[in-house]
Amino acid sequence: MPIEVIRSAGKYDPTAPFRIGHALRQHHVRVVHVHGYKASILGGVAAKLGGRKLVKTEHGRPEPFTGWGRLKMKMNFWMEGAISQRLVDSVIFVSRDIQKSLKGHYPKTPQTVIYNAIRPRDAVAADSVSRLEPEGVFRIGIVGRLTPIKGHDVLLRALGRLEPQSGRKLHLYVFGEGHLEAALRARCREQRIEDRVSFMGFREGIHGYLRQLDILAMPSFHEGIPYAALEAMNLGIPLVASDVGGLGEILENEADALLVPPGDEEALAGAIERIASDAALRIRLGRAAQTKVNDRFLAPHMVDRYLEVYRQAVTRA
Repeated sequence: MPIEVIRSAGKYDPTAPFRIGHALRQHHVRVVHVHGYKASILGGVAAKLGGRKLVKTEHGRPEPFTGWGRLKMKMNFWMEGAISQRLVDSVIFVSRDIQKSLKGHYPKTPQTVIYNAIRPRDAVAADSVSRLEPEGVFRIGIVGRLTPIKGHDVLLRALGRLEPQSGRKLHLYVFGEGHLEAALRARCREQRIEDRVSFMGFREGIHGYLRQLDILAMPSFHEGIPYAALEAMNLGIPLVASDVGGLGEILENEADALLVPPGDEEALAGAIERIASDAALRIRLGRAAQTKVNDRFLAPHMVDRYLEVYRQAVTRA
């Protein structure tokens, strides 16, 4: 299938649905699949103008905003909701938690939960990336946008609790960008842990960096099914994560991860210390997580389920 880029003059270019519709007719597209509010609005209008079926995936709850940003997002979600309720033929949620919180938005629309998945391990190319510095430390990683919902501040506070009492050489690698970076760096200075934290920014070839970690931390306040978690599990990297959203659905505490209450820096610090001091536990959790991904979260299974949703949408009156 060829890729065609539809240029847009602004977020809601009124001509975009017509140009998208032209591309849909040209390529004989029968099902339009949208992700996110902008795609839902423009793609949804284009699909219905051309008589195409519309499938939508909900990946998460709306994130909290303040000030003007909050008003803009409310307007965007209002427009998306008004269009989605009337135009969407089938909606997919990436977790039961997201379905529970949003299913009321689609009272008459067929709904399905399909978990995210990744490519099989042998299909992931080996990445050539630089070695993480310093050497000889226990490496903790966190991957994601630097926003409040990801819980970076909780992790930094937990790290501040750990270092003085354990004497263990722990080092945190923060992968990602976002508006909180300055505040998080200030938190490191306040905690006097700036020499134990490396802000890595956005990095290509994240698999190569994940392979170098001893654990991946996900202290989020909410999550769908994050790909970073699946990729780490696929590599046998144990997780310490908040027991929230999709994380709490796909992970089992003590079996394939250590789960802690969201926002609980003391519990998070305890889980990190425990897993850092127990090599056998790390190996057991990592292997169990790897097995779970291979059994339940590989792309071929996800693709089959999506194709079935497309078939049902096309055949449904």
